[in-house]
Amino acid sequence: MYARQPLFLSILMGLCLCSGPRSGAQLAIREPAPAPVVETYSLRVENVLYGRVEISLDRGGHRILIGRVLRPAVQMTSEKAATLPGTVLHGQSEGVTFCAAKERVLKLMPASVGSKLVLPRKRAAPGPGPAAIITDIPRGKGLFAELLPPAGPAVRVIADTPREAAFAEDYTPALEDVFVFHVR
Repeated sequence: MYARQPLFLSILMGLCLCSGPRSGAQLAIREPAPAPVVETYSLRVENVLYGRVEISLDRGGHRILIGRVLRPAVQMTSEKAATLPGTVLHGQSEGVTFCAAKERVLKLMPASVGSKLVLPRKRAAPGPGPAAIITDIPRGKGLFAELLPPAGPAVRVIADTPREAAFAEDYTPALEDVFVFHVR
């Protein structure tokens, strides 16, 4: 009985030494993989007169028409906060502002904000400039309420190719460009 005890202890010590500290590769295998980022919805906007404003809940498999473009954007406007092209800067009931180039933005706006307001005894308030895509979607409804994209989602453009691509450094909006917002 005493002869087996040193053998048992030596085996136990050997196992302890073999299962000592783990390498980085072993730790990476044993840690659970991060959960994949799930897309809540994607928004597709055609930059052309009467272009479609569509939403998809299944990564573009099926699209639902939620509005039309009343006036497409033809140029961009400058904004110092726009540092990361291809992202939404901010969204609110007055519209969604997204960065298309460094310090250059485009806006997606509801019809009520896009029309000029006539105030009593005052001049007409200026309407949005040519950097705004005006839609027929009412302010405070759908896209400009509960479906409003928060700051940060990726925005891609379909311009010369049939696929989505990142904005080029020298991008300028053109008729028939398509903007795709991926909200996660």
